[in-house]
Amino acid sequence: ASVRVRALCDVTNPLTGPRGAARVFGPQKGADGAMVERLDMGLGRLARCFERDLGRRVSDTPGAGAAGGMGAAVLAFFGGELISGIDYILEAIGFDSALKDADLLITGEGSFDSQSLGGKVISGLLARAGASGTPVDVVCGRAAGLERIDRAAWPKALRRVWSGTDLGAAAGRMLDAED
Repeated sequence: ASVRVRALCDVTNPLTGPRGAARVFGPQKGADGAMVERLDMGLGRLARCFERDLGRRVSDTPGAGAAGGMGAAVLAFFGGELISGIDYILEAIGFDSALKDADLLITGEGSFDSQSLGGKVISGLLARAGASGTPVDVVCGRAAGLERIDRAAWPKALRRVWSGTDLGAAAGRMLDAED
């Protein structure tokens, strides 16, 4: 009872629903529409069991959908708290101090898409870089759906996205702030 559990997570997705773990991350992992529905229903059942058996309502908690529902498990089984992993790590390593003298931040992401801006590590880096006025280039394996994101929603620090799938044809220039 005296153990305090804190879990580091960087996505704010709830366990279930339109922004829940299954609907947002399932397709990234290869789940088709029918499987996404089954997964979301299963996570909903799990949430009801958590509430009934442990007295903890977790399905709507930001971060409960992290790691396929591990955020919800930390909340339900341990009464734990979810904290921003990127903020915790960046504070621990003195990132802001190192960033203040940087001319450019280069970071990577396996798949860069609209979800990348919703709480993942890269969104934390972009926020810190934006606050310091440091431009950011992102190198990724693939970039998807960037044209569907309203440019006003782009973090001000994001300068360019370099996608591995586009390096040959476009010399890596997938998105440029001047475009």
